[in-house]
Amino acid sequence: MRLSFVGLGVLAAILASSASLAIRQLSKDHNNVTIMLAFLVTATVMPMPFVNWSQLRLPGGFDLGLVALLGTVSFAAQYCLTQAYRKERAGVVSTARYSGLLFNALLGYLFWREVPGVESLIGGAMILMASFGLGVLLAREKEAS
Repeated sequence: MRLSFVGLGVLAAILASSASLAIRQLSKDHNNVTIMLAFLVTATVMPMPFVNWSQLRLPGGFDLGLVALLGTVSFAAQYCLTQAYRKERAGVVSTARYSGLLFNALLGYLFWREVPGVESLIGGAMILMASFGLGVLLAREKEAS
């Protein structure tokens, strides 16, 4: 069972890097909103076959307000991220994105008292070290050129 999760993690990494490179290439010819719409449509349509429609519950009241707030913040963040890919190399931007792991872990602890397991901590540390190392290599490469 664990091997399948490893395979999914590798597949997710490949797809995420492909998406980063696609955003970088698309930003040469398309505006941010067009790129964001394409990714939003893809992210909406792709999981639909896996949704259990019988258990779908639409938010209302306070939850609907939270969803609207989350959507607004996500839109602003995605716009800024797409703009970052437009202005800087994909490797630099994607390296900086991994700092979100720290914020996610911190917010998970603060709001829900989630404590990551040892494997999650080791995996997160490996990702952060690799992204930091990549950032250092890219900075040295930029200085050399």
